[in-house]
Amino acid sequence: MLNTILKSDRLILRPFEMKDAPAVAKLANHPKIAETTLFLPSPYSLTDAEKWINTHDEKRKNKEEEIFAIVENDSGELFGSLGLIFTNTFNRAEIGYWVGVDYWGKGICEEAVGMALSYCFEVLKFNKVTAHHFANNPTSGFVLIKNGMKKEGLHREHILKDGEYIDIIDYAILKSDYQNREVKFNDHAANVEQIDHVELFVPDREKAAEWYSNIFGLKIVKDFEFWAANKKGPLMIETPIAQTKFALFQHENDGTLNRDYKLAAFRMNGPEFIKFLNQLNEIGLSDQNGNSITKNSVKDHEKAFSIYFVDPWGHPLEVTTYDYEYVKMKLKNEPERSG
Repeated sequence: MLNTILKSDRLILRPFEMKDAPAVAKLANHPKIAETTLFLPSPYSLTDAEKWINTHDEKRKNKEEEIFAIVENDSGELFGSLGLIFTNTFNRAEIGYWVGVDYWGKGICEEAVGMALSYCFEVLKFNKVTAHHFANNPTSGFVLIKNGMKKEGLHREHILKDGEYIDIIDYAILKSDYQNREVKFNDHAANVEQIDHVELFVPDREKAAEWYSNIFGLKIVKDFEFWAANKKGPLMIETPIAQTKFALFQHENDGTLNRDYKLAAFRMNGPEFIKFLNQLNEIGLSDQNGNSITKNSVKDHEKAFSIYFVDPWGHPLEVTTYDYEYVKMKLKNEPERSG
């Protein structure tokens, strides 16, 4: 277990070294990292980073934890951290992770978690791996869902952070789930087919980019990323086939956030639409009134099926398929839907 190094085409997970401390301090000192993690101090100093790295060797030697630096394979650039906490008595591990804000929405966490799960099940031979996230940070849950983990429960007001009680959502995957899983890395998001360009006003462009990446597979457009360097400019995201683009503009929610916004409608083929419906219980979408979206929410328009919901910032969204007969047959073969 000592000095474990995990590699993929893009990433390396390796033990931290003291020379990583300046980069850790730079990444972890962002307030958005403190908001989504439990124990990181804010502000985060170089001394904090050095003290933290100094604790790793003993924990690793005692087989209590392994803490990995997530770095780029080619350049060695540090992206963030992934940790494994071992409960050897019960043959399970807990996984936790964070990456710097500049690297959100790029699929780094999803890939690193997939690498860690392979290590836990194939090398360490654990029977179960668990994880949890703050309920107010749903994008972290999508990272786990993409890797085949299943939601196991909600702990209401489970922790106290900065004077506020926060709900915690638990996820887990068994070794048998891992061996038989149908969900593969980056295969979770149902890919939309067509829309040209929609401008959205959101309070946080990076978080919005990550949410749309997890739900629909939209990724940051590298060629236009420099636009976002200006706070008044858009962060551009697009579908894998580059036919649909969203321009995410920073805008504080002062009650006028959605005043000129109507709806963005995505089109999917039949199989992708069914795939999307099968994921609804896991991804936890809701309508404008806060009601949960389920398969029962599907609207039959005779020539098409549609489902309506909102993103976390209140933008109305629609997913429609014109593969009417295919979807009708699939829905008919499932248990009867109420309503």
